[in-house]
Amino acid sequence: MYIKEINITGFKSYKDITTIRDLSPKHNVVIGRNGSGKSNFFAAIQFVLSSEFTSITQHNRHAFLHESVGAKSATAKVEIVFDNMDHRIPTENEEVRIVRALTMKNDTYYIDGKSVTKTEIVNMMESAGFSRSNPYYIVKQGKITELATASDAYRLKLIKEVAGTRVFDEKKEESTKILTETQGKIEKSVTLLGYINERLKKLEEEKEDLKEYQKWDKMKRSIEYTIFDKEINEAKAKLEKLTDQRTKINTEQNTYETSLIEIKMKIQNTEKHIRELDTHYKAKREEKETLVNEQAELMERKTHLDLSIKDLKAEYDNERNGKEAAKQEKQDIEQAIAERQAQLNELQPRYQRLLEEESSKDSDIRILDQRCKELYAKQGHLDKFRTVAERDKHLNAEIQWIDGQIIEMDNQIKEIEKSIKADENEKETLAQRLREEKHILNDLSIKMHNLSQEIKQKKEQLNRAITRRMDDSHSEKEKREKLTTLQYEVNRMEEDFRRLTPKATMNGITSIKTILEEYRDKRIFPEVVNGYYGRLIDLFTCAPEFNKAIEVTAESRLFYHVVENDDVAMKLLEAVNERSLPGEFNFYPLKRILDTQPREIVDQEARPLIECMRFDQKFNQVFKMVFKDHVLVPRLDVGTRVARNEAFNCVTLDGDQISHRGPMTGGYMDVKRSKLDLIRKLKEAENDKNDLEKEIDRLTERISQNLNGVDQIRLEISKCETQIQTLNQSYHNCMAKKQITSELINKLSNNAEPKKAQITKLNNRLKELTAQKVSVRNQIEKPLAAGLTQEERDKINKMEDDIKKGKDALEKISKDRADLENRIQTINNELQHKLFKKREHLNAVIESFDAGEKLNRLDAQQSEIRLINVRVNKLLEFVGGLDKNIEEYSIKKAALTGALEELQDEQKKAEKSLEDFAKNAEIFCTKIANLQSKREEYSRKIKEIGPLPADAHGTYDKLPLKQLDKRLTEAMNHLKKYENVNKKACEQFIQAASQKDDLAKRVNELQKNEQAIKDLLTVLENRRYETLHLTFKQVAKYFSEVFRKLIPNGSANLVMQTLEKSLSTRSTTTLSHSTTLQSGAETETTIGEQPSMPERVLHDLETFVGTSIKVSFTGGTETRDITSLSGGQKTLVALALIFAIQKCDPAPFYLFDEIDAALDQEHRRAIAEMIHDLSQTAQFITTTFRAELLEHAEKFYGVRVRDKVSYIDEIAKASAFDFVQDDQAHT
Repeated sequence: MYIKEINITGFKSYKDITTIRDLSPKHNVVIGRNGSGKSNFFAAIQFVLSSEFTSITQHNRHAFLHESVGAKSATAKVEIVFDNMDHRIPTENEEVRIVRALTMKNDTYYIDGKSVTKTEIVNMMESAGFSRSNPYYIVKQGKITELATASDAYRLKLIKEVAGTRVFDEKKEESTKILTETQGKIEKSVTLLGYINERLKKLEEEKEDLKEYQKWDKMKRSIEYTIFDKEINEAKAKLEKLTDQRTKINTEQNTYETSLIEIKMKIQNTEKHIRELDTHYKAKREEKETLVNEQAELMERKTHLDLSIKDLKAEYDNERNGKEAAKQEKQDIEQAIAERQAQLNELQPRYQRLLEEESSKDSDIRILDQRCKELYAKQGHLDKFRTVAERDKHLNAEIQWIDGQIIEMDNQIKEIEKSIKADENEKETLAQRLREEKHILNDLSIKMHNLSQEIKQKKEQLNRAITRRMDDSHSEKEKREKLTTLQYEVNRMEEDFRRLTPKATMNGITSIKTILEEYRDKRIFPEVVNGYYGRLIDLFTCAPEFNKAIEVTAESRLFYHVVENDDVAMKLLEAVNERSLPGEFNFYPLKRILDTQPREIVDQEARPLIECMRFDQKFNQVFKMVFKDHVLVPRLDVGTRVARNEAFNCVTLDGDQISHRGPMTGGYMDVKRSKLDLIRKLKEAENDKNDLEKEIDRLTERISQNLNGVDQIRLEISKCETQIQTLNQSYHNCMAKKQITSELINKLSNNAEPKKAQITKLNNRLKELTAQKVSVRNQIEKPLAAGLTQEERDKINKMEDDIKKGKDALEKISKDRADLENRIQTINNELQHKLFKKREHLNAVIESFDAGEKLNRLDAQQSEIRLINVRVNKLLEFVGGLDKNIEEYSIKKAALTGALEELQDEQKKAEKSLEDFAKNAEIFCTKIANLQSKREEYSRKIKEIGPLPADAHGTYDKLPLKQLDKRLTEAMNHLKKYENVNKKACEQFIQAASQKDDLAKRVNELQKNEQAIKDLLTVLENRRYETLHLTFKQVAKYFSEVFRKLIPNGSANLVMQTLEKSLSTRSTTTLSHSTTLQSGAETETTIGEQPSMPERVLHDLETFVGTSIKVSFTGGTETRDITSLSGGQKTLVALALIFAIQKCDPAPFYLFDEIDAALDQEHRRAIAEMIHDLSQTAQFITTTFRAELLEHAEKFYGVRVRDKVSYIDEIAKASAFDFVQDDQAHT
């Protein structure tokens, strides 16, 4: 054991926390300049450990509080940390912290954080080896000088303190005080004894008259006693009779009361069952209404679907029939179109040929006509033109005009051909568009079909989801009904538990629960929430048969709160106080409870009660603390045996207890009032309730998910229907576009023929113009002729004939062509405006009929009806079950109502009977009260009679009351003669004689006690002498040894100074003894290396007056007294004596404050060597200004001061030497 660490805060010159760590268990040196705070450092240690500062007055506390720059410290606090690895301090901790905190109002000590008293600190330190009688484990400045210059008497007093004679002195003082008190009591008792003897003589004279008086008084009292006793016996007999009758009535009354209680319990249970039935019925009725409404909705939906299916079937049939008719009609139309196209194919070549012939013929006629006109014009050229040039000019102009016409005609042909080609390209484009539109229509039809299938699947999913939701809703309602019933049971059990638990305890439980719920909700103080484990009753389980035993053993501790540590408990209590919550609070902090090992049980019929319990091993120490000394036994005799032999507290399964101290408790215990059984049932009910709540939450979540799923499916169905509508609209739009495209293609086809005919006409006209141009060109440069030649006239005639014939032929061709054109036009009109349009319409009708879509819709609606039928059947099944439950409810309620009425009738009858019993009981009570009053009155009179004679019982019992009254009168008349007699003379005589005997015994006991105290004083004196003698020998021996070690050539002895009697032993190797008697003169007793105990006279201790010191520094035979030594020599002798005392009464550590100040270098080195040797077994903390003590030290600490604040730091050995050398240089 040694000082490991010192923490100083606000103490004297130390302001902020100053920590001296890792002190060596051997030698530690503290250095520093004067005034730096070294002495305050030593004072801090004394402040905690020394008795010097035990009591500090209010006025003197200012001196210990730090005061420098700034505010004064409010608290002076010093903490000393001991290394307790050797467990010298009796505790399991390997480190012990002792703290003293001083304020102007408080002075507090702590051990490991726990508040203690100064006495506890002193006792602990004494148990660790610190002796209160040895003040030299702390040696301050001046202590050595004080000892060196001390008187012989002071040194004797010091040795007495080391020897512990103070204890003997205190005991002697106490015994002397008792002896004085005893002697005073003896003196008083002897005086009182003389007074009693005189009183006895006087009472002897009055005793004779008293005897006669007593004779008649005894007779009187005996007769009175007999009369009163007879009256009492008579009253007792009547009371017994009445009591028997009353007991009989009470028994009957108790039977009726028990019956009434049972009837009331049955009524409560019946009413409870009726309420539960009503609640159940109400829920079932509401559920039935919900199901019936849902059934009605489903039937309405089914009716709607039936009508829709009917309409859909009719529409499907109509459209299918229409499609078939359209197909048939289309075949007819296709046939007609084929026929008309065949006719066109047949007529078109003829028409084309006739058209070409007509055009050619007309062109030929016009050419001929033009030639004729040219010839006729040639005939008139001479009249019209004067010269050939003028004519040629005119002809050239005409040729130019013809060329213009030719170019224009040619351009028209090109434009028409270009238009025909554009029409062909557009027709091809429209044909491609028509194919694309057909493909789009096909895609739209497929998409609509797929969407119809998807809608069908979605509706099936929707119906399945609705069915699941209906099943889950039904399950949820059933579970909620169970939860309501279970919640009622939980509330009832909680109420029962609240009734069985003390109000303060229950309020405490509720308050803790409120605080924890608040912390959980706010998510604060998780260490408190996690550090609270619950009540003790909540932390274990056991078989039901052990309930009674555990309850009577633990009692109220079952409701103690188990927490992690003190902090959790304190925070909960602070929260309770802040909120002013009521209740009683008891905590088991796990960190504060030691895990003790329970004793083993020898008896085979007993077993530890803790083995009957199951709990988490983290709470093992709590249950050990509560149940470690309690065992379970099968019978009371076993429990008595175990309690007597093994000192265990025993308990039976019935709850009977046998304490190892002797008392036995037990009796009947109502099983219904078992808290453990109630807690077990409450836990089971709460677990069932939690499971139901989780199941309901799961069902609610699933219902919510189903609702979301139903909404999602309906949304998807709506989206699909919207898409179908969009696609259907697109389909119709595409159909319209397709029809328009077909019409455009037909229109383009019809426009091609007229354009080709126009090209033919333009080509013929171009041919005419070319011929005309050739004819006009031929006339150029020919001479002007006065008329036509014969040849030209013949040509004209011939051409005119040809023209006439041509016209006839042309007329016939034109007529044939016109007829054929009319026929073609009629056929084309019929095709374009009737047959093609009709075919397009029929195609649209055929394509617009989507059998798959209608069948899908029909199938989906039929599937929905099937699912509705399933759901309706399930609803009917549920409703049927509910009807059955409601019918059963009606039967059960009728039965319960009938039973309730019967129970209420029984209750009225029982209450009427109890009223009658109460009236009879009141009458009996009145009679019994009267008889008891009478009996008490006579008993009082018997007590007033006083002490009875020995023959009072039985002497007059057989006499009748009249004769007893007569004798009583006679005795009263005789007693009147002795009215003035001292009626207490005999009693006083007896009392005085008794007092005399008691007093004589008391005097004898006091005299024995006086002798015993004197013997004790003698023993104390002897032991005191022996102890002092032994201590003196040990100190003298160690003093000589230490001095020789310090001064190798020197010697030293301690000499005991006495008055007359002397005991002297010289410091020699052989035992010698000499005694010199001097009247009134002092003699010397020297005890050296081999002391002995010679014979002595009693109380030799009283002759010791001092202890002197004889030393020699040179080793010669001549010795000198300490008073004749120099200052340094005195210091060395004083240190030798201190080391001798320390070796005689060793301590775990020593504090030396500049003990080498007055020594020279050689002696300082010797002291340093001595401390080094002693530091192998004890810790030394020293201060010095010299280098010798630094040589063998292990730790060095420097003290410095700045602004009146001291600081301590660990320094190196070299730094310590530098400081010492520097200090010596300055001094």
